[in-house]
Amino acid sequence: MKIELKNHIELNELLDHKALGKMVCRSIGHDGCVYFLYRSEIYRAVKLSVDWTNGLITDQSIYELGVFDTYLHFVQPIGDDILLVGACSEFNEECAEPNAVIVGKDGEIKSRFCLGDGIECCFVTSDEHIVVAYFDEGIFGNNGWGEVDSPAPLGSAGLVVWDKNGCKLWEHDQSKFFVSHCKSLNISDDGKIYWLGDEGAEYHLCAYDGSAFSNIGSVRGYSGDFLILENGFVFGGDHTHRSYFSYRNRSGECQRFTFEYDGKEIISEKYCFRGNKALLIDMYGRMFCTAVNI
Repeated sequence: MKIELKNHIELNELLDHKALGKMVCRSIGHDGCVYFLYRSEIYRAVKLSVDWTNGLITDQSIYELGVFDTYLHFVQPIGDDILLVGACSEFNEECAEPNAVIVGKDGEIKSRFCLGDGIECCFVTSDEHIVVAYFDEGIFGNNGWGEVDSPAPLGSAGLVVWDKNGCKLWEHDQSKFFVSHCKSLNISDDGKIYWLGDEGAEYHLCAYDGSAFSNIGSVRGYSGDFLILENGFVFGGDHTHRSYFSYRNRSGECQRFTFEYDGKEIISEKYCFRGNKALLIDMYGRMFCTAVNI
């Protein structure tokens, strides 16, 4: 199965990477815009408005967010502001290091709080809920968390939903299905949360619709990000085969899936997904944006 993309964007012509700094991450927000986080002497965020049907950029904004005393790895829009999150947080001397900050687009800090250590990825929903997936260190403990005289890791559930003030709203019940590593995460347009949870030697696709948890089934050979489609899913490969994609229908049947441009397969060096939206960047610095409707 394949889809042919209509256009590409020369990323190096669109953005001055030398002036912006090192690209830390890329993500797609609930607003349908693409966000890049850059780090140099300060952190900067780039917002790109996208025509997902034609794969074109319709507008762009750059926000200078300032200097922070922790490394930041994730960016998402939250209300009219921007959420920045670091993957790590230490617990030291009865104090948790805040690793989440909400800033205005002018760099004004609105709030800071802790989302725990060992964060694999995070999304913000349209109602300003922060959905966070944790890897093993965030689940079992590290950096002072989970020790004799310290609290349990905030991510011990594997997947947690927080409000914009850093208060827990929901967490996965590990007694129903134990997750030792929550590898990747996505949210459908209707707000249903899907994630890949590691149970020993294989990953399972799990879902939470706001009231009930479901284990959809095992996913062998794929542990990367994934797309949510009307009739199935597209899974990315593991860290050694990231550009290899597979389509799986709701019955569990699988087949190879490719993104193509000018009749040739796109070999992605970087990509990120949200719902059915895909952002791909190839080895030539070409960026492709598409909504997959199959």
